[in-house]
Amino acid sequence: MTESMIGKFQRAGERTWQVRYGYDFARLGVPGLNFLAMYESGSNIQTSDGDKKEWERNVTLSYVVQSGPAKNLSVALRHAQLRTEFASQRDADEHRIIVSYPINIF
Repeated sequence: MTESMIGKFQRAGERTWQVRYGYDFARLGVPGLNFLAMYESGSNIQTSDGDKKEWERNVTLSYVVQSGPAKNLSVALRHAQLRTEFASQRDADEHRIIVSYPINIF
């Protein structure tokens, strides 16, 4: 499945490919800091107007606190850009901040 932050890349006849790169900054002495970049492209989308295409780019920078009272608290900054040839779906740019903290209930 090639679902991304904004696009789903599941249209009729769509052919998709994806490339991604991730880096764990623990190698540089910053455990918990991670970077991920992804590019996804879809083409050959069959419509009554002919073949269409779309692409999306995602970038995420995240950090998980390693120790102390906030241990395991994570913060992620995400950015995505979707560009499409479909009149029914606009081009989109999204920014997200995701904060999570695991809590054991049982």
